[in-house]
Amino acid sequence: MSDEVHDEGAVGAHDEGAESETEEADKNYKVPEKKSAKEILQADQDDPSLDNYKKQLLGGAAHVTGEPTKVVLKKLSFISLDDDKRIELDPVMIMNGEKVPSFRIKEGVKYKIECQFIVENDIVTGLNYFHNVKRKGVPFGVKERHMMGSFGPNATEVKTQTIYENEMPKGMVARGHYSVSSQFADDDKNVYLKWDWSFDLSKGWDSDKE
Repeated sequence: MSDEVHDEGAVGAHDEGAESETEEADKNYKVPEKKSAKEILQADQDDPSLDNYKKQLLGGAAHVTGEPTKVVLKKLSFISLDDDKRIELDPVMIMNGEKVPSFRIKEGVKYKIECQFIVENDIVTGLNYFHNVKRKGVPFGVKERHMMGSFGPNATEVKTQTIYENEMPKGMVARGHYSVSSQFADDDKNVYLKWDWSFDLSKGWDSDKE
């Protein structure tokens, strides 16, 4: 196997042109005014189609409590798309702010990060997943943002989302220990969940000698 690092597949890799376009778009984007689920339901009642859409999103007012919006993580999985290898991160530890055990990942694999969660109390508008990868304390690539969407409150309905998909780098230079900071936040910059995790990039899933 070649020891060349394939940067186009690197964790969090991004070209400068795309980054500039993203930064410019972020500068021009204006966050809409935050409204509660109750206010949303009461507005536009003279428009049947829009009113029906909002009720479907919110599930009516049954799950609107007036308490702050809460995003509860139920499951978080790292899934290899090359060999169906699946690693489950403990959602209870993440929700409690505990340190998540590090794990090993095979170099060069295509993968996705999938989560299951519920939204409680009120609507969450423009929920995003952010992550920032570092190696030896130095940023590796750029901070990534992935739009998940808007969700109405429903304490019994579990949503499943692919929050990130990419390809691991490979080669002798790429192998080593990585740390990742992740969070769920909305367009209003409200942070609902924040956690740190880490992994070791190796030749194989179980050993550096594979």
